Amino acid sequence: KNVSRADLRAGDLVFYYSDIHHVGMYVGGGWVVHASQAGQPVKMKKVDDGPIHSYGRPG
Repeated sequence: KNVSRADLRAGDLVFYYSDIHHVGMYVGGGWVVHASQAGQPVKMKKVDDGPIHSYGRPG
């Protein structure tokens, strides 16, 4: 389900780039967790650190 930036809550997904080749999970406070590439440790970054395509809520 699509959600707006204003409605983000922990557990929502943030899809990046026009071809949606990167996804982070929103954890609150303007932060997402993500792995920059396969095999890399998970890190935190600001949600707006990259070109956002859309936001979604699983389920």
